[in-house]
Amino acid sequence: MTDLLEKVLAAHGGLHHWRRVSTIDFRLTMRGRALEVKQQPNGLRDVLVKIDVKRRRTLVTPFPVSGHRGVFDNGRVRIETNAGTQTSELDEPRESFAGYQPETPWNESQFLYFVGYALHNYMTMPFLLANDRVQCEEMRPHRAWRKLASSQGDVPIGHACSLP
Repeated sequence: MTDLLEKVLAAHGGLHHWRRVSTIDFRLTMRGRALEVKQQPNGLRDVLVKIDVKRRRTLVTPFPVSGHRGVFDNGRVRIETNAGTQTSELDEPRESFAGYQPETPWNESQFLYFVGYALHNYMTMPFLLANDRVQCEEMRPHRAWRKLASSQGDVPIGHACSLP
C-alpha cells in the first residue's frame, strides 16, 4: 500500500472501520441533460440505493417504476418486482454498448448497468484500491494534486487523487 493510499483511506475513516461495513444505503435523485440525451429523461427520482461492499452488487428501488427494483450483480443486471419475480435481465450489459456513440440512447437495462456499476465504484473506490489483488503506485503530481494509478494484473482500474 502506498503512502497516498494510506492517506486516502485514513480520510475515509480507515480500513479497519471499513472492513466492518457491509452495505452503504442512501437516497438519490439523478437527472440532467446527459440522461435526456440517453433517452432516460426521468433519470432517478428519490430512489433508495443499497450497495453491498463485500461484492459487486447495487440495488436501486424503485426502478424503473414503482413496484420494481433494479439489481446490478457482478456485472449483470436484472429488473424484478419487489416480490422478486424477474421481469428482464441483461447478462452481458457491457457488450451491449459496442458501437455506441455519445448520443446513442440507452434502454432501461443499460441505464441500470451504468448506475449500478458507477455508483458501486464511486462509493467504494478507496477501499477497492486496498484490495490485495490491486496494485497501486503514485504517479507524478498534477498541479497541487497527488495521483494514484491502480491496476489488477495488466488491467488499469482507475486513479485516485488527493490534495497535498
